[in-house]
Amino acid sequence: MRIAQTLKDLPVGTPVELEGLKLYKGLVCEVGWSSNYRQQYIKILFADGVDIIYYEEDLKEEGIMIVEVICG
Repeated sequence: MRIAQTLKDLPVGTPVELEGLKLYKGLVCEVGWSSNYRQQYIKILFADGVDIIYYEEDLKEEGIMIVEVICG
Protein backbone atom coordinates (compact mmCIF):
# COMPACT_ATOMS: atom_id res chain seq x y z
CA MET A 1 0.00 0.00 0.00
CA ARG A 2 1.05 3.58 -0.55
CA ILE A 3 -0.38 6.93 0.48
CA ALA A 4 -2.06 8.95 -2.29
CA GLN A 5 -0.14 12.14 -3.05
CA THR A 6 -2.59 13.79 -5.45
CA LEU A 7 -6.16 13.26 -6.61
CA LYS A 8 -4.75 11.90 -9.88
CA ASP A 9 -3.56 8.87 -7.87
CA LEU A 10 -7.22 8.06 -7.13
CA PRO A 11 -9.26 7.34 -10.28
CA VAL A 12 -12.76 5.87 -10.03
CA GLY A 13 -12.64 2.26 -8.84
CA THR A 14 -9.48 2.60 -6.75
CA PRO A 15 -9.72 0.59 -3.51
CA VAL A 16 -8.58 2.64 -0.50
CA GLU A 17 -8.11 2.38 3.26
CA LEU A 18 -8.04 5.05 5.96
CA GLU A 19 -6.95 4.54 9.54
CA GLY A 20 -8.91 6.27 12.25
CA LEU A 21 -10.37 4.77 15.37
CA LYS A 22 -10.69 1.70 13.18
CA LEU A 23 -9.67 0.74 9.65
CA TYR A 24 -12.06 2.13 7.03
CA LYS A 25 -12.18 0.44 3.61
CA GLY A 26 -13.81 1.86 0.51
CA LEU A 27 -13.72 2.62 -3.21
CA VAL A 28 -13.38 5.87 -5.10
CA CYS A 29 -16.84 6.13 -6.68
CA GLU A 30 -16.76 9.61 -8.24
CA VAL A 31 -14.28 12.20 -9.49
CA GLY A 32 -15.57 15.67 -10.23
CA TRP A 33 -15.26 19.43 -10.13
CA SER A 34 -16.88 21.51 -7.40
CA SER A 35 -18.09 24.81 -8.82
CA ASN A 36 -18.71 26.10 -5.27
CA TYR A 37 -15.12 25.49 -4.15
CA ARG A 38 -13.56 25.73 -7.62
CA GLN A 39 -11.47 22.63 -7.24
CA GLN A 40 -11.47 18.95 -8.10
CA TYR A 41 -12.74 16.36 -5.63
CA ILE A 42 -13.13 12.63 -5.21
CA LYS A 43 -15.94 10.80 -3.45
CA ILE A 44 -15.19 7.60 -1.55
CA LEU A 45 -17.91 5.07 -0.80
CA PHE A 46 -17.02 3.15 2.36
CA ALA A 47 -18.00 -0.42 3.22
CA ASP A 48 -20.53 0.81 5.80
CA GLY A 49 -22.44 2.72 3.08
CA VAL A 50 -21.20 6.21 3.96
CA ASP A 51 -19.76 8.34 1.16
CA ILE A 52 -17.44 11.29 1.82
CA ILE A 53 -16.01 13.94 -0.50
CA TYR A 54 -12.29 14.73 -0.28
CA TYR A 55 -10.33 17.60 -1.80
CA GLU A 56 -6.61 17.80 -2.58
CA GLU A 57 -5.74 19.38 0.78
CA ASP A 58 -7.50 16.52 2.60
CA LEU A 59 -5.07 13.93 1.23
CA LYS A 60 -2.20 14.93 3.53
CA GLU A 61 -4.44 15.11 6.61
CA GLU A 62 -6.30 11.85 6.02
CA GLY A 63 -3.46 9.67 4.75
CA ILE A 64 -5.62 7.88 2.18
CA MET A 65 -3.86 4.60 1.37
CA ILE A 66 -4.19 2.98 -2.04
CA VAL A 67 -4.71 -0.78 -1.78
CA GLU A 68 -2.53 -2.36 -4.43
CA VAL A 69 -3.36 -5.88 -5.52
CA ILE A 70 -0.37 -8.05 -6.31
CA CYS A 71 -1.09 -10.77 -8.86
CA GLY A 72 1.08 -13.69 -9.69
